[in-house]
Amino acid sequence: MSINERLYACASLAGPLVDGDLGHADANAFHGLLTFEAAEFVERISLVPGWSTMSTLDLIIGVVKEDNSDLSYRFAIARWSKRKAQYDEDCASWKAAANEKDDGWRDKPMSSAQRFLIADTARLLEIEIPEAMNRGEAADWLDRKGAHLLYKQNG
Repeated sequence: MSINERLYACASLAGPLVDGDLGHADANAFHGLLTFEAAEFVERISLVPGWSTMSTLDLIIGVVKEDNSDLSYRFAIARWSKRKAQYDEDCASWKAAANEKDDGWRDKPMSSAQRFLIADTARLLEIEIPEAMNRGEAADWLDRKGAHLLYKQNG
């Protein structure tokens, strides 16, 4: 799919939500709503007065507006979990390669997954984001700082 086709598809699909008064500030909450399993979704919407006679569009907009911070938090955890899983896979492959050859992976530039995870971790800890680390130093820093703080602090 070309970038123009993708942009058109995004605008076409999201148009009714935007027309219904959802904006950029509601995006994370909307994505959080999309992480629900069907049973959880039904339970959540059943708390909305008059839900059974509302259009699905009005119901979605209402839930997103009502539970914005809760849904945003839910999406942050889902996004963090995905990023952490990818990072764990990367680390495992680097370490496996090191066992076969050497620790040369440690001298390579920091990966983008490490960079994002370090930025999020530093923000959560309210500390400076460290600069000029290679892949090994970044892996060590993440291990020392916990690397998965959302679960450690809130789970």
